[in-house]
Amino acid sequence: MNSLEGLRAVLADDHARVRGGVRALLEEAGIVVVGEGADATDAQLLCRSCQPELLLLDFSMPGPHVSDTVAFVRRHSPTTRILILSAHDDDAFIGEALGAGVDGYLLKEEAPDSLLEALAAVRAGAGWFSPLVRRKFPLAFGGEG
Repeated sequence: MNSLEGLRAVLADDHARVRGGVRALLEEAGIVVVGEGADATDAQLLCRSCQPELLLLDFSMPGPHVSDTVAFVRRHSPTTRILILSAHDDDAFIGEALGAGVDGYLLKEEAPDSLLEALAAVRAGAGWFSPLVRRKFPLAFGGEG
């Protein structure tokens, strides 16, 4: 059994094609997608009702802001870990996600294997952040500024 087998996840992205591709990758790895949403409200409601182990959340979607969604999920599904999947690599987006307390931040431009690596790390209780994120915010990860 691989380290992702049976992981219960909610996938939230406002682009159906992205959701479809990510869902196929997740299911191929043995992850059970228990819910799929097209906006932040969907993500919140699915996490509250499904209580997944993991929420894979696009940073920029219609509905509540990402920091509000993270706070909602922390209140209503406290064991759910949150991994941001985003096209945004600028400081404002990354800083906001870090400030909201996400468990990981993965850039969409990274290889598919990076997603599986990130999911395994987050499931194990370790944070996982793209190398670019770690370079831009070294103090957040115990490095020097």
